[in-house]
Amino acid sequence: MVGDGSGGAYVAWIENNDVAVTHVNGSGVVTWNSGYPVFLTYLDIATKPVTVADVHGGIVVLWMQDDGVDTKICTQRVSGAGDSQWTFGGVEVTTSTTVGPDTYGLAADTTGGAFVTWADNADGNIYAQRIAADGAPSWAAPVQIVSDGSYATISGDPRKTVEDGYQGFITTWLNGSNEIRAQRVDSDGNVLWTAGGAVLCNDASLKNDPRLAGNGQGAAAVIWADERNLLTSDIDIYVQGVLDDGTLGEPGYVPPPDGGGGGCAPGGQSSAGAMLLVLVMFGSLASRTAAVRKR
Repeated sequence: MVGDGSGGAYVAWIENNDVAVTHVNGSGVVTWNSGYPVFLTYLDIATKPVTVADVHGGIVVLWMQDDGVDTKICTQRVSGAGDSQWTFGGVEVTTSTTVGPDTYGLAADTTGGAFVTWADNADGNIYAQRIAADGAPSWAAPVQIVSDGSYATISGDPRKTVEDGYQGFITTWLNGSNEIRAQRVDSDGNVLWTAGGAVLCNDASLKNDPRLAGNGQGAAAVIWADERNLLTSDIDIYVQGVLDDGTLGEPGYVPPPDGGGGGCAPGGQSSAGAMLLVLVMFGSLASRTAAVRKR
């Protein structure tokens, strides 16, 4: 689910193995398709859609799909009126058939397209591709964010890939050395931080489920579950900021001179300039919610 900016929301779900979407306005009225779902797939087995708002009042939806031959990730853009903008059944993001379940992430670009990230189980690397507003891949080949086969896990939602506020994105993951890392990529697919990603935490403790929120100005805060104090207390929630150049620090937020939003994408940034992180943890030991607010 993602807000529409007017008190309503766009919702995506799986119904009879297909991806369905709808829009609910601020009064709770379903506005698309005479109150019926809009289906983006047919006769394939789709799972776990994720959604972001685009810049034209619609949404981009990403999901995993099994057509009986291959398993792949597909995406579709839907207009504010509920009409699919790309090929019915979705645009295939990558030709790889070994994308890790639950590893894919989605961030809007500034033209109506989106950035997609995923991990490939075949080589243990993380990749990204930009899908343009017309549904075509923008980059000749997926960009390797991790190229040494070291990724260990990428969390589910809330978000693991977010807009950076400068037409690119930031993504986070846990590698095989139990380090929390993050990387920023620009609109042309250039990796902006240290090769292999900025190291946010290298403590030897077991960590789980890194998620992040951007400040819309190239920086972000990453939050995760950490077991370093498990024997004396419980699983703790840790947070680390990363600045726009990939160094560690408090992201902060500087309001633009005109008082506007500074080009920030929806979500993660309040009008008062405070970054809000909300984390929902699901684990074998506990289910908990934590919030961190930084000014």
